[in-house]
Amino acid sequence: MGHMGLFSDATALLVQARARRTARSGDAPYFSGAELDDPDSWRIATRHGFVRCDVYRPPGVRRPPVYVHFHGGAFMMRHPRMDDFFARFLVAETGVAVVNVDYDMAPPHRYPVPHHQAHD
Repeated sequence: MGHMGLFSDATALLVQARARRTARSGDAPYFSGAELDDPDSWRIATRHGFVRCDVYRPPGVRRPPVYVHFHGGAFMMRHPRMDDFFARFLVAETGVAVVNVDYDMAPPHRYPVPHHQAHD
């Protein structure tokens, strides 16, 4: 791995370490859904091991349609809870269940691992 590879890895690790303090896209816009129960945490098998998913469900609905959400972060920043407000909003306003997928990140898990996990 050359100089650029080490720099890219260091940058990605720094972004990941700061994500919980800097990724605040969901702090203010809780329009509806804040009253929903906390999501269930599932572990889904993929060809590269298990992936954690937060599953948000509408209350009182047995078999709702499902929306699968892949949080942002350019495959190098892991903080799926930054989209908690969005998942809650979708559940409250549309009645769908939301599966927020927490796929693995670079640098330890490089392409195509996160893409395969998302597909699986």
